[in-house]
Amino acid sequence: MIKNKSKAGKTTNNNWYLKILNQYHKDRGTATFYKTQAFHKLWNAVQGLIVKETFQEKIKGLRAKHRIPENGFLISNKVRTHPPKEWVLYESDFSKRLYSMMTVQKDLEKICPDGFPKKDFVPIFEDYLFYNHLFLSQEPNSHNLIYVTDLKTRSDSLGHRLTNNDIITYPVAILISPYAGERDILDFVKKLYKIEIEPIQKKYKKPDSLIGKLRKRNKTKRVRNQFIYENRHNPYKAISELVGKNFPEHDVDEGSVGKIISLETKRRK
Repeated sequence: MIKNKSKAGKTTNNNWYLKILNQYHKDRGTATFYKTQAFHKLWNAVQGLIVKETFQEKIKGLRAKHRIPENGFLISNKVRTHPPKEWVLYESDFSKRLYSMMTVQKDLEKICPDGFPKKDFVPIFEDYLFYNHLFLSQEPNSHNLIYVTDLKTRSDSLGHRLTNNDIITYPVAILISPYAGERDILDFVKKLYKIEIEPIQKKYKKPDSLIGKLRKRNKTKRVRNQFIYENRHNPYKAISELVGKNFPEHDVDEGSVGKIISLETKRRK
């Protein structure tokens, strides 16, 4: 039995859990999955998706349907519950609450774009629906354009069963012998990507997908551009002065303000 101790006693149940969780992610090499180009390409697409007017309209519609505030719930003291206890449809009865959440998740599955693995991104869109923020919970072999599975057992490296949605999201497979080494695999992909892999990928690519079309942007500049867009109805000179006060390292002149507003408007179409 794990005992609770006071702050002076150093250890709490929560600290034990975090210690075990951190050790699991260390052993599993979770951080490495989030250092890959494939993850960043997908995450850039998510950030581009949420500012699209069409996506925002869908989110507003779901918030109205499920009686969530138009701009989501506020997060106090950096603490959020799942779902929010302030939610009108929050039920103390677990089974009723589970039913409400399943209804929300089914609706989010419908607006999750092709190419985004639903098992990974429906929870992210769920948090966005409730709180108007993107939260990324890290798990190994997830949130990526590449997904490792064992075809013999039809399960992934975490023991999750391969689903039809997984096959739709990752339709192109490279079958690897247990005797192929790292160099063999990299050599094969490098020499045969154009001949064997890319032609099959082209069959499933959709021209309107955001994945791979958006570059990673400096976070401060992204926030600055959002600020400029939100103030776009003010005179450009006034916007430029406000930017200088709020973003002194990324100030812009009046001409640049107009260009940024034009680009940000285009991104949202």
